[in-house]
Amino acid sequence: MAQSLGKSRKRLMDPAIARTPAPSFVFEDGLGTRHHGSDAGNQPLEVLTLREQLTAVPSFEFALRERASRLAGFRHASYGHVRGIDKAGNTLAVVSDRIEGVRLSELLTVAEQQLPPVEICVIRQLVQAVAMLHEQVPDVCHGALALERVIITPNARAIIVEQVLGAALGQLLFSRENYWKDLRIAMPPRAGSPRFDRRADVTQLGAISLALILGR
Repeated sequence: MAQSLGKSRKRLMDPAIARTPAPSFVFEDGLGTRHHGSDAGNQPLEVLTLREQLTAVPSFEFALRERASRLAGFRHASYGHVRGIDKAGNTLAVVSDRIEGVRLSELLTVAEQQLPPVEICVIRQLVQAVAMLHEQVPDVCHGALALERVIITPNARAIIVEQVLGAALGQLLFSRENYWKDLRIAMPPRAGSPRFDRRADVTQLGAISLALILGR
C-alpha cells in the first residue's frame, strides 16, 4: 500500500485508482482491514485489504472480480461506490469511495446501549436500499450485510458499503456457524451449505435490526 497502484497491478472499473504514500488505518473485522487513502486526483478512498486466509481460496478472487464487474454500473445514494479490485502480490483489496460517517458497529459500541432513537429510521432505510438492489439487479444479493458494513453519515443517512463481497464469500464453503463465528455474517438455516441469495440478505437485515433494537 505504500505507493500508488502502478500500471502493472490488476484493475477493474476505474483506471485512476491510486493510494496515498501513508494510508491511515481505520477499521478491522473478520474480513480484513480498512485504510483511508486517495486517488490520483486526491479524491478520498477507503481500501479494504482482505485477509489472506480468505483470498487463499482459488475461486475467491474470480468470484469477487466477477461480482464487482457485474455491479460496475450500479450507482445509488444508499450504497458506497466500489471503484475496483486491486491486487499486489498476495494482497487483494476492495477500493471504494470514502463515505464520511461512523460505522454502525462503532456507533453501538460507543453508545453503550444508549443509542438515540434512530433505529426505526435506519432499519427503514436499509430495507428500502436492499429491496432496490434486488429489484435493479435481480440475481445479485449483498451477502455480507452487517453492522460493520453500514455507515451512518452526519445527516443520519444509512449507507451500505462493500456490496461486492457476497459471491466471493460463498466460495469459502464455511458452515453457517463458521460464517458467524469467524466473519460475523449471519446466514439462514438450510440443509447443506449456506447459500448467498436474497434470503441471506433478509436474515442479515434481521440481525442488524435486532442489534439496533437491543442497542448492542
